[in-house]
Amino acid sequence: MNATLAYMTAKGYVHSSFVILTSEHRNEKSDASFFLSTHLLIGFALELYLKSFLLAKGFAEEKIRKDFGHDLEHLYSKSIENGLSRKYDKIIVPFKLGHSNFSYRYPKEDTDYPFIPIDELFGYLSKLDFEIDTTAGASVEYGKEPNNSIWDVPPNFREWVFKWP
Repeated sequence: MNATLAYMTAKGYVHSSFVILTSEHRNEKSDASFFLSTHLLIGFALELYLKSFLLAKGFAEEKIRKDFGHDLEHLYSKSIENGLSRKYDKIIVPFKLGHSNFSYRYPKEDTDYPFIPIDELFGYLSKLDFEIDTTAGASVEYGKEPNNSIWDVPPNFREWVFKWP
């Protein structure tokens, strides 16, 4: 794995979540069926964005896997030490526990799941994507420029919808 591949995979996870949460079929049902699956994808995206950043900063893949695993908090603090903006606390902090303890994959009743408004979540993810892309040079590697506003959530999809039977 290199910085570009980690970045592209992370972006794919975020884009998959975006497609699910902005689908015209979404509001017909409760988000309860999408909530954990999109959080799982976004948790892995955050992990891979941070690993991409560290790879771009010269960290060895083996060291990243061994020293950080799935620990978003540790990855984030090491990324900040190496120049990443600290402005992503709003998404990293709420996702760190559910991602690290796998409760997005294996739900636990006693876990507090983050309810970040969808437009705010994708706003932060767009900014993170831009910063990681700029650092890793992923778009430039393919002759493109990084895009700073990738995921613009339409107004009717900006909040979570929960309908209980």
